[in-house]
Amino acid sequence: MKIKTNVSRLCLAIALASTASAANATKVFSEDVHVQGSECVGGDCAAADAFGFDTFRLKENNLRIHFDDTSGSANFPKNDWRIVVNDTNTGGDSHFTIEDSTAGKTPFRIEAGAKSNTLVVDSAGMVGFGTDSPEVSMHAVSGDSPSIRLEQDGSSGWSAQRWDIVGNEANFFLRDATTGSKLPFRVKPYSPTDSLYIQPNYVYFGNKVYIKENTDQYEPRMEVENTNAVNYTAMRLTTPLDSIDLASSANEFQVNFANTGISDVSEMSLDKTGTLTIQGNLVANGITYTSSRAAKANFANVNADEILAKVDQLDVLSWNYNRDPESIRHIGPMAEDFHKQFGLNGDKDGVISASDVNGVALAAIKALKSRSDSLEQELDQKDQEIEGLRRAVDELRAAIAR
Repeated sequence: MKIKTNVSRLCLAIALASTASAANATKVFSEDVHVQGSECVGGDCAAADAFGFDTFRLKENNLRIHFDDTSGSANFPKNDWRIVVNDTNTGGDSHFTIEDSTAGKTPFRIEAGAKSNTLVVDSAGMVGFGTDSPEVSMHAVSGDSPSIRLEQDGSSGWSAQRWDIVGNEANFFLRDATTGSKLPFRVKPYSPTDSLYIQPNYVYFGNKVYIKENTDQYEPRMEVENTNAVNYTAMRLTTPLDSIDLASSANEFQVNFANTGISDVSEMSLDKTGTLTIQGNLVANGITYTSSRAAKANFANVNADEILAKVDQLDVLSWNYNRDPESIRHIGPMAEDFHKQFGLNGDKDGVISASDVNGVALAAIKALKSRSDSLEQELDQKDQEIEGLRRAVDELRAAIAR
């Protein structure tokens, strides 16, 4: 069985054992020992020591308290512990450490010079880091960006990774400390209540916009719906007047307006070939076409004069789109006529490639330029002939005058 010993008796036994010299026998007491006064244990204790308020003191250059559990039964705990104060080697650390002597580990260590209130546990069980008045279960205080680091050190076979949870005057953020200190999540001060609010099946943003899954309980501003159907609504943006569906299928992504009566045709679609179709106008500072020789194949020369002749046969009209009022006018050829004349744009009816229009226009311009150059050459030749005739006339006139 384990033997319970009076603390004062144990302290006196340790003191006597520590101060006994080789010439003196170890003092053993088989009964309780009471010391009515302060006690010093260690090779450097002196009679003139002033204890002040100290009741028990260890005094020498190597300070250790060893808890040696001599339990022999497997049913009793018998781990040994040691309180270690400072390293024993030159240049070692100054510290207070609790050592698991049986396992050879140090689960608790305080370095010398640690700030006041580095770790405080108050009467309510709240833990303070850098404060003696924790106000929540865990309260960290620092003059610059108090942080909590979560580090996976790779000791269990998984890749090493470090994450920091940090708060300062600029924002509260999650930092990926391993890969470039990126900030994948941030919250700015003075953000309104419920800026991001999560509950089952819903994610709310500012209590105005939310994403939901498989429920029609509320009229949404933004809705995400998961379904196994081939064609499904991926997201719906709702206003008091209408809604916009962002729909996706195996072949294309569409943007559709609902409850507006505009059209049953998708306002915008992007298919798997990369073709973007827009029913309205595309407004941009500039549009860039892929036109590198490296991106093309099967080159063939064109007859610019034939193209010019076909352009001459092409009707160019003024018109408006069916969905627009008559006052919004445009000028251009019909896709059917353009395709019939030039056989371009594959099998896509109803549309004209801007690249093809530009190419046809450039070819026609080249044909006109060629004709203009020929006419200039003819004019130059006529001018030379006229100049020769003028000189001949001048010579005849001179001869007549003589």
